[in-house]
Amino acid sequence: MQLPGGQFLKNTEGFAEVVVMGHSEGSLVGMYAAPQIPARGFVSLAGAGEKADQVLRKQLASQPDFVRNEAYALLDSMVAGQLVPDVKPYLNALFRPSVQPYLISWFRHDPQQQIATLTMPVLLVQGTTDIQVETPQVEMLAKAQPKAQVQVIAGMNHILKKAPAERDENIKTYSQPDLPLHPDLIQHLRTFLQP
Repeated sequence: MQLPGGQFLKNTEGFAEVVVMGHSEGSLVGMYAAPQIPARGFVSLAGAGEKADQVLRKQLASQPDFVRNEAYALLDSMVAGQLVPDVKPYLNALFRPSVQPYLISWFRHDPQQQIATLTMPVLLVQGTTDIQVETPQVEMLAKAQPKAQVQVIAGMNHILKKAPAERDENIKTYSQPDLPLHPDLIQHLRTFLQP
């Protein structure tokens, strides 16, 4: 994956060093960008530790059988590189034909393989109340990159805010932009980013 413009910040006056930070899907993108700059370090925030189609299967596992089975069939087709023009209306938001080329390309990348190639310092951050990317995902990344620092933050959800484990209350935080980032996250980032 070639990422144009990776040198922009490094070549901008006032930036002697760059640390790449990626959140969720952006974690995988950051794993590719960091060595291209090259960055002084890489931070993964709530990044998946396995291929995206596997993460989606886990996220869809609690759906009714007819939804789950249809979604898994669509995932199987896209993992095989096949577009699916006819998508049921209840799955259109996730698998509409216009997004399928992106999904097919995303499913090809293995974050464990990519993070294993990084030679710069790595910080892996995960929250215990993340309902989208669960804690075993960060453990997979840590196993693939044993030199990484790992910070599992109690009570931090997928959008990096303090949130309870209870799903409905957790989701309410997604629509509260004034909630600050979890204070433990700020402290771990400060420590990692210090030269």
